[in-house]
Amino acid sequence: MPRSIRRAATVVAAALLAAGAAPSDPGFAAEATTRASVVRFAADSGDGCPYGQTEGLLDWRPITAPPGQADVLLTGYLIDRPSRDDPSRICLDDLRFSYATYSAYSKDVLVDEVVHRVDNTQIAIEVALRADLARGPIDSVVVQVCRASLLSDSPRPDYCGPAQRYTPNDAGASHLG
Repeated sequence: MPRSIRRAATVVAAALLAAGAAPSDPGFAAEATTRASVVRFAADSGDGCPYGQTEGLLDWRPITAPPGQADVLLTGYLIDRPSRDDPSRICLDDLRFSYATYSAYSKDVLVDEVVHRVDNTQIAIEVALRADLARGPIDSVVVQVCRASLLSDSPRPDYCGPAQRYTPNDAGASHLG
């Protein structure tokens, strides 16, 4: 099957999983199941407003994926409020930005990590997390959103929301720490 058709099938399967629907073609469903495990993720900054938030899908690739292909493809968005595109506009600008950390683990060892930063807007994210070939495939991804002051030179966050851990077979997340 050509790569473009496989990718389209994966995108459709992910959308159907996200919507809670099942495809009517059993062959299509079987291919999507053997091809990847798709899990919804969400994390926020833990404040009342809420200022920082990230959501999306984690697409675990099969172990037989070609070299150079992501073991986990993370797609979604990251938002920091107030945002021009946010209809609620309930958050006042607190002179902080939000950043999300997406950490991949294999056997409880960090093998890849990506950080995205945003200030008073929403951005689309697509993150390719890759495993360490010596350790094996990625078996969990931890997502955490933190907030830091725009006025500080300190690299430390002012505060962080609860870290969320996801595995290929998850239907949800568990709080860490």
